[in-house]
Amino acid sequence: MLWKPLIAAWICGVAMHFLYRPLGRPRLLRAFFPVSENVWEHFKMAFWPLCGAMAFVGVQMGRPWTSISAAAAAAAGFAMLMMFGIFYTYTAGLGVGKNLLWVDIASFAAVMACSYLAGLRVLSRSVTALCGWGSAALLLLLAVLLHRLSFDHPDLPIFREGGF
Repeated sequence: MLWKPLIAAWICGVAMHFLYRPLGRPRLLRAFFPVSENVWEHFKMAFWPLCGAMAFVGVQMGRPWTSISAAAAAAAGFAMLMMFGIFYTYTAGLGVGKNLLWVDIASFAAVMACSYLAGLRVLSRSVTALCGWGSAALLLLLAVLLHRLSFDHPDLPIFREGGF
């Protein structure tokens, strides 16, 4: 049962990548779907599906909201670090100089699997109310940033097409 939410999260993440333009580029969905080919926008493909998967599994397991919040924050934070780390390691660190579709696809699958497992590990633990509230605040901050920086972002490599 625990692998079904991961597979659903993978499918949702991939679908999110391709749906924004065909849906007519609705302003409301900018916070949820990648709107351009930059590293920051692609984080949305992991953030929302992982948060949903952690919430689903946590509720199914009867875990308290504090554990669910902490698991979602752990999965999302781990995914963010891994996505950005892998992308910039192979493009800049290894000197490839451009993104490669096959590496992006393979790394997305690996990021989702590893982040999901990290979230499950946190979900299995008891979490204090303070940690739960802190995790919820982090998730809210990330959601606000995903929305806000889709409309107005600084001129940094992470927000540029291709990541450079």
